[in-house]
Parts: sequence; structure tokens; C-alpha cells
Amino acid sequence: MSVRERAGFGRDGAMAVLAGVLIAVSLSGFDVFWLAWMAWVPLFVIVSTASARRGFLCGGIAGLTQTVCMLHWVPPTIENMGKSFGMGVVLLAVLCAIWAVGLAVFCWLACLYRDRMRGYHSAASGALYVVGIACLWITFEHLYTRLFSALPWVCFLAGYSQWNRPLLMQLASVGGVHGVSFAVIAVNLAIARTWVTRSRQPLLVAGAVVAGVLLVGVCRLHADAPGGAVRIAVLQANLNPAERLDSKRGDALARSYLRLVEDASSARADLVVWTESAIPWPIRDGDDLVEEAVRITGPSHACHLIGAPIENPERKGTYLNSALLVAPDGRVTGLYSKLRPLFMAETSVCFPGTPNRFKIHPSGDKFVRGTEHKALASPVGVLGVTICNENFHADLIRESVGHGADFLVNLTNDGWFRQNMPLRMHFMVNPFRAVETGRALVVANSVGVSAIIDSRGRQRAKAPLRTQTCLVGEVAPERGQTLYSRYGDAFAYGCMCWSVLSVKWRPCGGSTRRVI
Repeated sequence: MSVRERAGFGRDGAMAVLAGVLIAVSLSGFDVFWLAWMAWVPLFVIVSTASARRGFLCGGIAGLTQTVCMLHWVPPTIENMGKSFGMGVVLLAVLCAIWAVGLAVFCWLACLYRDRMRGYHSAASGALYVVGIACLWITFEHLYTRLFSALPWVCFLAGYSQWNRPLLMQLASVGGVHGVSFAVIAVNLAIARTWVTRSRQPLLVAGAVVAGVLLVGVCRLHADAPGGAVRIAVLQANLNPAERLDSKRGDALARSYLRLVEDASSARADLVVWTESAIPWPIRDGDDLVEEAVRITGPSHACHLIGAPIENPERKGTYLNSALLVAPDGRVTGLYSKLRPLFMAETSVCFPGTPNRFKIHPSGDKFVRGTEHKALASPVGVLGVTICNENFHADLIRESVGHGADFLVNLTNDGWFRQNMPLRMHFMVNPFRAVETGRALVVANSVGVSAIIDSRGRQRAKAPLRTQTCLVGEVAPERGQTLYSRYGDAFAYGCMCWSVLSVKWRPCGGSTRRVI
């Protein structure tokens, strides 16, 4: 490598590191939505000018930087679950490698696509380039979420950066979170192309994209939300997970929850939502804590949705991570068991050459997945329930709407996280699930963020992190369908088709003059 080449790679490497840091900040749950509209620019400048080989290397550098910044909390979390800090470092390295290699491959493909586009010299070449690379990014996002759905922490979708801006999120009702990702990436590409070519034409593309996002946002937010509100109480207990699993602490746990249930009764709640595994012991008929909670809320005739394990009838010694719907008279009238467990936390893995199965969570080898996906019918409406990381699975929540859900509930236990960043990162996907399906969403998290989100992604009520509180708000049951809830990831598949067709098709007689 010549001195000039080394200098060029040094410059591109520095830009890749900068891109990784900016992308990480925009996707870490901070309210810096504006940063996402320029965070990918340094990376796309590299894609616009570097060779495919250098693009691959710089993409890997950017991906590695991004994951280290976003997932630095993994080792202390693993240590908090009883494993060694070193094991957490190894897991972090694996997660970094997964995303870094993926982003490197994307940048390599984008450089090859750029070279394919060099024959385009018309005024529309800039728009074709921006749309083509943006479609390639959506293809990358969609395939990645499919391949690594069991590891949601490595699926960094660009659209999630807009989690706290309902006006900019409404495109998700058409194309899901990928629709918002397309807009964010297209604007970044247009800015990068303008920087490289010194032409203002790409900015027209960026302006058109932003105008489209704003138009959809204004139209959807202008529509009035339906009436018939249901009063919800969310019990955020903020209990130490190690203490919750201590059998000697059962009475203290019960007292904490009963105090919150009394607050819910005072608020005249129609539905009391407990968190995932709020009751850490297997629930049976006649459970004292459940009966006392129902007695307290008796005057308001409230239903309870309680997260708790239940014994697996098909295999002794195993359990289902479940949500039980308890009627005002104390009867269990509905049950949902988690369908998609978190890899290596709620499952165990047997590595070749080792006699024992490896697990991260203390109970990781005791839980099995549920077998049936259904919505829970209650006196206050039909509930579409998900548990913990299932809120990352847009297709699963869309199925809940197909089963007749009037509004959505996500039960979560994030008490194992010592830092607040993963709490924010887990929460930021929830407003998108509400917008995508056109359903209000109740989030009940053991330590936060607990919130009540309307069908347009607006946070109507929100509990502070790591506080013991009863969050009260209202949701409006809805029956209509959005384009996304009706057709799913059709937009993502359309982008995949465009990525293929635009490479196959070339204009006849085009000049070979380089314009990219």
C-alpha cells in the first residue's frame, strides 16, 4: 500500500469511526432524532468514493464502533445474572462481530451497486442512486431482522431513531419501521451525494422525502382518536430481580404489589397490568396474592393481567413464561404463553465438546416456548399480549391484530440491567408497534420504561425509570386496520425487488462517464 493509499484509508477509517459513534448515539434511546438524519453521512461518503474492498473494511469499522458504543452494558448485565464478567466480554465480542460483518457486507454491496450505476448520466441518476442504495439498506435491515430475530439487540434499524417524534413516525403505518428507515437513509444518502458531487440536485430528493414523511404524519395525526376509553393501571414495582427469586422474600414482594394494587383501586382502573414474572412462583388456582389483589379491586370490577410462570403440562419440571387474564371474580379467563424466547437467556445451548448446557439467565433451562398465539378477550376489550423481547417482532404483534386485538399490552422484566441505556433501547421500539398496527399499546416494565401509548405513537403517560409507582392512563380500543397491519412487510419486499431489478436493468446507449 502506497503512502497515498494509506493516507486515504486513514481518512476513511476515521470517518467510519465517526459514523459508528453518531449512529450509536442516534439509536441509543436519547431524544436526538435530528442526529439520525445525518449520522450515516460519513459512511455513505465512503461508499460513494472508496473501492469495494475499502468499503467493506470501513463498514466493519463503523459496525464495530457502533456496537461497542451501544452494547457496552452487556458484560455487567451478564455478571449481574451470575456469570463472569469475562463471559460477558465474550458475548459482547460475538454481538459486535455479527453486526460489524453485516454492515461490512452492506457497504461492499453498496460500492458494487455504485459502480453499476456509473453509466447513468441523466438528471435522474442522483435519484436512482439514492433510491437504489436506500432500497439496498432496507433489504439488509429486513434480512437481518429475519436471521437474528432471537438476538434483537443486534438489529439496529435506522427508523427506531425517530421513536419520540410521532409526526415523523406515521410512515410506519404504511411500511412498518422499514418505511421510516427508508426515509432516514435516503436523506443521509442525498446529503452524502451532494457532498461528493457538489451538486444540489440530490437535495431535491431529500426535500421530497421529508415532505412525504411530513404529509403522512400530518394526515394521520389530524385524525381524531376514537372514544370509549379504558382506564389502565400499570404496576411498576421496581424490585431487585435477585430478591424476587429469593423464596424468603415472598411476603415483602406481596406487600409491595398489594400497595400498588390499592393505588390502582383508588384510581378506579378497569384493567390492572402487572409486569412480566411479577409473581415469580408458579401460579395455581387459589393463589393468595391473586385473590387478595382481586378483593382489593373488587369495587371497581377491574380485571388483572398478571405475568407469572405456569407449570408446563407436557413436560414436568419446565415452565411457560405466561400472562394470565384474571376476571373481576377471580377466575382465570385467558392465558398467553411467550412464543419467542430470548436466545441464551430463556434458552440454553449445548456447545460441541461440552457436557453441560450453557445458559445466561439462572432459569434459562427451565422455560419452554408457548404453542398457541391468541388474543385474550376481556370485559374491557380484546388484548394482544406480548412478553419482553417479543415487542421487537412486528410480525407477531401484527398477528395479534389479525386475531382481533383492540389494543396491545407488553409485559417486560428489565430488572437485570444495571444501566439505563438498555431500558431506553428496549422501550424505543414500542411506539412503532402502536403506529404500525393502529392500536394503543400499554407497556408494563418492572423497572421502566412503563408507558401508555396511543395508536399514533404518542406517549400519553410515562413512569420514571427505577421508581415504584402505579401508572394510570387511558387507552381507546380500535378495530380498523392500517396498511401495514393488512399487508405486513410488503414495502420491504418491494425494496428487495427494486434492489435486484435496478442492478439487472441498464439504460441503452448510456455514457460511461463517472458521475457517482
